[in-house]
Amino acid sequence: MCPRNAVLLAVAAALLAGAAARAADHREAPAVNLDTRADISDVYVFQSPAALNRTVLILTATLGSGSDGASQFNPAEYTVNVDNNFDEKPDVTLSWRIGGATEGGVQPYEFRINRPARGGQGESIRRRGRVGGEVMLPGDARAYAALTDDPFFFDLPAFIGETTGEGERRFCDGQETDSFAGTNVAAMVAELPSQILVGESSSIQVWASARTASAIDRMGLPAVNVLYLPEGDKDAFNATKPRQHDHRWSDVVEETLLLMSAMGPSPYDPAEAAAIASVLLPDVLTFDTRSGAGFVRSFNGRRVDEDVMDRQLAILTGGFFGDKPALETDCVDRNDVPLPTSFPYLAAPHQQQGR
Repeated sequence: MCPRNAVLLAVAAALLAGAAARAADHREAPAVNLDTRADISDVYVFQSPAALNRTVLILTATLGSGSDGASQFNPAEYTVNVDNNFDEKPDVTLSWRIGGATEGGVQPYEFRINRPARGGQGESIRRRGRVGGEVMLPGDARAYAALTDDPFFFDLPAFIGETTGEGERRFCDGQETDSFAGTNVAAMVAELPSQILVGESSSIQVWASARTASAIDRMGLPAVNVLYLPEGDKDAFNATKPRQHDHRWSDVVEETLLLMSAMGPSPYDPAEAAAIASVLLPDVLTFDTRSGAGFVRSFNGRRVDEDVMDRQLAILTGGFFGDKPALETDCVDRNDVPLPTSFPYLAAPHQQQGR
């Protein structure tokens, strides 16, 4: 290995060491790692397979445990934010307020949709339910909160080997393993008519947020904080609202792209890195409610079955414009169990497993 590549590998390993350490439970930032009640695992938004004029939104979060050690939701409030006029401010919010478990092990939740004022007062719709069940809302909308299988899939030991040079594992080495197989998440799902979410156009921007007294987490696109932000910036990135992302974090993301792409055969130049950063920031999922195309194909929302980590690793290491990246695939291309094609679109939980 030439000296320049050795230096690049060392710097890249330092950059991604924190990502590798935390990727196993999506706890991408130090404060969230200490207070996992605020930890968002993933966010999804896609066109309903049952009706093309309906949208599905899913937020998954890290599980807590009850007094008996069984996995349960953390008592917290989780919010999916929807911006329908592209000013990176919420116009519609969907929130799940999770209560503590009763002596019988029942966890209540309140689901709430807040919509903007339309020629007068705004609108708020609330329904109460129990974790493990769904609630129905006007317009044949429905919401759900339950433990489910984690639909995220990735070969974490091979990722650590590729980015740090340590251990024997590498991508596509014949020992491919979904590191998230058999794990559960706290899943919150809503399916509703798209007209409730949109403004003057059919497109929206979506991100999730959760906050406690000691931590805040925000997430839109898959793994942006994990892959593109250095360890010391991760908490500050989470605390930054999407409308501030371009101004504050573009230079950091561009530097990461220049560094990581230089490891492979297709390094970006500064103009290319700036163009990619403008796609990754603000960290929101842009979704055209009339389109079924997903994140991998066209950065349109995110379906639960998509191999988003292959796409992000290729972008990170030189493959955004179709060139060969340094990291192309982990050779794990699907969830460990089949995903249903009907509500709630997530598989049943594994027996007493948590993250």
